[in-house]
Amino acid sequence: MTHEIRPLIPVPRLSVQDQERIYKKLMEEKPKPVASVQNGFYRIDAQLILQSTTPEYRSFLRDAGYGNVDINSHLDIAKSMLRIDQNVRDAAARSGITFLITDDNNYVVKISQTNARKLVESLGYRLLTTDLMYSLFIPYIKDLAQKDDAEAKATLDEMVNTKAEWLEDLILDKNKLKIGAKEKAIILPQTDGRFDKTDINQFGYPSAVKDSGEFIYSFPGSDKIAAIRFLNSKLSLNLYREPSSGYNWLGVRLTKLGI
Repeated sequence: MTHEIRPLIPVPRLSVQDQERIYKKLMEEKPKPVASVQNGFYRIDAQLILQSTTPEYRSFLRDAGYGNVDINSHLDIAKSMLRIDQNVRDAAARSGITFLITDDNNYVVKISQTNARKLVESLGYRLLTTDLMYSLFIPYIKDLAQKDDAEAKATLDEMVNTKAEWLEDLILDKNKLKIGAKEKAIILPQTDGRFDKTDINQFGYPSAVKDSGEFIYSFPGSDKIAAIRFLNSKLSLNLYREPSSGYNWLGVRLTKLGI
């Protein structure tokens, strides 16, 4: 039997101008948040990620070794805080964590931020950064919850009433951001207060605080702290816990950039 050999059809290459035009159109179109939950993770597409972050911040994450947001097609964020199972136990053993403490609902708790990062990385994930939490995930979840989405309502309820969570960010000397191998001098308010999404700078922190606002901000309490998304109706950004500390109300959420 002979097979017909067909000539390959060349795939046209887009010009730089066409690529820029497509990118501009993508950025101008406002995406409509739709809950896409796969295997316990929300899948947030690239368009919303790009619109919620700045080029400078994405470059910072790339240089820090966190991930190259510009080339990833989506971000997976766990619907619920991490609970213990055999995979989690095995990951703890691989990362040198000799024991894990859980509460009555099997949430992983009383884990330091240092060990939390080791644990999630052993599982193949990361913690959310402050900017990905406050500029992307919280607005995404709140928008869906306001549209009466049951999955988002459950996630928001857990965030408000059940567990705070460690974030990826370290704050050094009260005005320096550290993620992975990268440090960046930033200006942080040195007083407690409140802020809105419009007050957030490109790194996820308020440029200033005020008497009223969507979120509560607690300023850095020492020269080395880890950022926390706190549990209350204001989903506070707390900067007063050291990365070596652990509490029963403080847990872990998994996230991963996907191709």
